[in-house]
Amino acid sequence: MRYWNLFVFICCAAIFASSCGGSDPCETLNCVNGDCIDGSCDCETGWEGELCDKESRPRQIVINKMILKKFPVDDLGDAWDKEDDGSNGDVTILVKSLSGTLFEPTDIVNQVHEDADGSQPYEIDCSIKITDLDAEIVFEIVDYDFDDNFNVVFQFMNSLKTVFNDKYENFPTTIPLSSSTGKAQIDLEVSYSF
Repeated sequence: MRYWNLFVFICCAAIFASSCGGSDPCETLNCVNGDCIDGSCDCETGWEGELCDKESRPRQIVINKMILKKFPVDDLGDAWDKEDDGSNGDVTILVKSLSGTLFEPTDIVNQVHEDADGSQPYEIDCSIKITDLDAEIVFEIVDYDFDDNFNVVFQFMNSLKTVFNDKYENFPTTIPLSSSTGKAQIDLEVSYSF
């Protein structure tokens, strides 16, 4: 009986020791992009997985600003507005996809830059929601003009294309785009929704 009591005492002591004050459940868990809470990872926005080490796919990317850094400043040696006053183009950007136009300037003062000579970056504020990250998006750099009847017309200058499904690694706030010829460059300031 004495051995039985000793055996019961040792078992109870072991159970008590393991249930009381054991090791921290977060001690060996390395949450890459999140915090450990009670032995599991609580992931930061944009991350998922057991260790918060897999990027979530955004539900949408919002383009908040387009910064036009480089574009053809003349039309093969001629001024873009040669038929008017011989000035440089009044530059802006149209954004399109197969589903239609996603952005066309509505605010001439803030979304069109008159007599743009390419000596500085030109900012265009916008709010363009891209929900199909697999769709090809086309950014057309154009000269904003009017026809003889004062209807708005856009004279094509250059274009850039992208698909956003491979642009959000590490969720950059600025996505640079360049044309295949290197004659046009736009930086996109973006945010993400998950």
